[in-house]
Amino acid sequence: MKTLYHYTSVDTLLLILQNKTLRFKSLLYVDDPLEPTTSDFGNLGGFKYVSCWTDTPNSIPQWTMYSNNMTGVCIGISFEKETEVFLTEKFSFSKSSEPIDIVKILHPLKSGLLVTNNKYVPSLEQIQYTDDISLTTPQVISSNETHTSINLVSNGIYKTTEWSFQNEQRFSFQIFPLSIDLILKSMNANVGDMSEIVNSFTSVQPTEYLDLDLNPTIFNNMTITFGKRCSAEDKLKVTKFLEDNKLDIPLFDSSVNIKP
Repeated sequence: MKTLYHYTSVDTLLLILQNKTLRFKSLLYVDDPLEPTTSDFGNLGGFKYVSCWTDTPNSIPQWTMYSNNMTGVCIGISFEKETEVFLTEKFSFSKSSEPIDIVKILHPLKSGLLVTNNKYVPSLEQIQYTDDISLTTPQVISSNETHTSINLVSNGIYKTTEWSFQNEQRFSFQIFPLSIDLILKSMNANVGDMSEIVNSFTSVQPTEYLDLDLNPTIFNNMTITFGKRCSAEDKLKVTKFLEDNKLDIPLFDSSVNIKP
């Protein structure tokens, strides 16, 4: 069983509980400006969407940065696999193919979105920390004498070592900037010219965020820890919401050793 933590405000916690969704941000809108950048095609990594977590339950820097200076909360979730976190349905691409798990927002027939790596449920990634610029600012197009390839999945895996205090793990998925019809149109119009095809991607601005439905069972494996400076009013607000909605989520006060 894996346990991860997410530091946030009380208001965001209540939105998660009320809507039963988790917000995924484009890399273009996360706090590390290097994350969406590539060495050859600008901020193409902005089409990767992430929800950022950590395996560290009492991180003073993260309490300070992400929970409004310890006035917010730390959400903990425990799970074995991603489908226990996100609400999925079964989908088959053909009558002969095996059905796969898929989240509604990535359903190719319902959303019009197309994932880049055939993963239709957000996958959990362990962030690696390095100061190798070829990894933190990856190259999209590479070629040799026989073929040219496009790499659209290398962003959002590496961060510089100054971020290593986060011990970050994140749920992520990546989509093509264009629908399948427009991608095929671009490929037909630019046969053999991969640069022009990718340029057609960069003309699209990523949506800032996408909200994914949570599996209702994850609330049975959730904890909420109040920050050291969380007000009595906010604690009461959370407690009352849980009671009114019959959510049995254990509540704790942070044990971090710092003055309130």
